[in-house]
Amino acid sequence: MAYSLDLSGRVALVTGASSGLGAQFAKTLAQAGAAVVLASRRVDKLKELRAHIEANGGDAHVVSLDVTDVTSIKAAVAHAETEVGSIDILINNAGVALGGRFDETHLDDFEWLLDINLRAVVRMCHAFLPMLRARPAAQIVNLSSLFGLIAPPGQVAYCTSKGAVAALTGNPLRVPKSEPAASGPAATEQVEVRLDAADLCPRYTARVIRGVKIGP
Repeated sequence: MAYSLDLSGRVALVTGASSGLGAQFAKTLAQAGAAVVLASRRVDKLKELRAHIEANGGDAHVVSLDVTDVTSIKAAVAHAETEVGSIDILINNAGVALGGRFDETHLDDFEWLLDINLRAVVRMCHAFLPMLRARPAAQIVNLSSLFGLIAPPGQVAYCTSKGAVAALTGNPLRVPKSEPAASGPAATEQVEVRLDAADLCPRYTARVIRGVKIGP
């Protein structure tokens, strides 16, 4: 598949990059010219992915990250600043799934899923927001799911977490156009873009990526 996306000079951090969607996002971002920070607990898998990206001419960096641990997240922020400078794109991809009706789901399991799928997104956004605000066209991309919108039976914990992520994110991805807007002092026109998962990972078309522009 040919990509028209040009992210040359941009830096992206992808959580849960060791496999699945996260790995595919990382490859696609690298193909588009971005330097990619690969973040996950499975550092061995990240190193394999880094080797693959570099073998194909991309730029990738590895950072150990536990999205449930604030100390680990702060260390990732510091690592990113040291290794690649400021982050332009934060992709909160890390997530887990758990089936079962509400009465079948143990509270500890519910809390475990919410900690990774929802609270980790909040932690990551808080931690990286100062860095992102300093960039001219930074974006946060939070992964929700179709299940966060339609809530099928037997997926109560997962649907709760993904519905909350969609509510937290709120708006579609917004990116600035290169030319000034027709009106307003030194304004930059904003064009709304809905980025479906098929654009980055054709095999996963059921999930929806939602993002929000960060800036004044």
